Amino acid sequence: MRKGLVWVALVVLGLSGGCAHSGSTPAPSDRAAQETAHRTPAEAAQPPAALSGTRDYKPADKFGGAFVAEGSLFWLAWTREDASDRKIMLRALDSAQATVVAQPDEGFVLGYPVVTGHWVIFSETPASSRQPQEWRLVAQHLQTGERRLLSSGDAGAMQLAFAADQGKVIWLETDWRDMQKSWSLIKLHDLDSKQAKTLLEARFPQNIQSVDISGSRVVYNRFETKMTAGNQASYAAEVHLFDLQTAADRVLPDSQGAWDVKINGENVVWRSAASASDYGDIVLHNTGSGTSHTITTNGKSLGLAAPSIGDGFVTWSNSLGGKHQIPVYLIADGRTIELDQGEVFSPIVRGKYLTWRWEPAPDDARVRWWSPPAAPAK
Repeated sequence: MRKGLVWVALVVLGLSGGCAHSGSTPAPSDRAAQETAHRTPAEAAQPPAALSGTRDYKPADKFGGAFVAEGSLFWLAWTREDASDRKIMLRALDSAQATVVAQPDEGFVLGYPVVTGHWVIFSETPASSRQPQEWRLVAQHLQTGERRLLSSGDAGAMQLAFAADQGKVIWLETDWRDMQKSWSLIKLHDLDSKQAKTLLEARFPQNIQSVDISGSRVVYNRFETKMTAGNQASYAAEVHLFDLQTAADRVLPDSQGAWDVKINGENVVWRSAASASDYGDIVLHNTGSGTSHTITTNGKSLGLAAPSIGDGFVTWSNSLGGKHQIPVYLIADGRTIELDQGEVFSPIVRGKYLTWRWEPAPDDARVRWWSPPAAPAK
């Protein structure tokens, strides 16, 4: 089952309280259990061709970070204005009942999760400015409720990005307090064997901006910071492919200026730009053939960013003068379709599913998801 990448911005917050874990999955929320699946009148009638097969659902509470994995819809839900009471919800795609599957320890706030097999992986960051200031990366079993602390660190100093696939969790830890002393570590935890190790590291002037995993393949982008006249920084980035079975590490061709790298099987996608904060065009690379091609144009002026790759398709963030869109590039035939537009936000890809936030009217926010039609039998 495909995975997703989550970035957590770790700010100075702090924590209190100890570690009180439940030995089983929490019981369903009474309010959430009353939620019902919802289909719009437009879909019930005659939806646009691109939206055929699209479904949507309206959670009872405020929500974010929704995605489909392992036949279920997952999302973060909260009721407080500051979202400090976030919990992870699960709902089978064909069910009207939603269940709470994870809640944070006292004094912590949940971050956006990813799922692999029967495990949900999420971050916990301090809910207040009290000491000590610590972030945590946690894995929790969806059936037994078992919780594992995979890693922890200084919430005031570091950033954390993580992804998971086929029972393996990979994450990137970076420390940017002092650029000239900055460092990056890529770590791996095998949920089956419970073995953990550090795969790669980089220290200034080199660093790592993104990481992803698919099966036994890990991709990451390593960049070098160069200070120019006037104390301005320039960046030289490239994509690396690391094999977990052989430990072979190689640079992908045509990957100069690559950021936000993602992988699915043999296909790798990234954003080509001058720096991590710049918009740019989306590039698709096939590791089997060794070929790359740019699948967008005018990416910098159109505000293209945050590419994601699923089973046979690529999507990215696209905002045209305030008009948000959900574009999808179909790898098999090279077509780009506009899946949705208007008040649509936060596309997230997991395997064959693309999920996003849809707001058809004021005070009406829903989760909408889609998967490409199956290829016709030959």
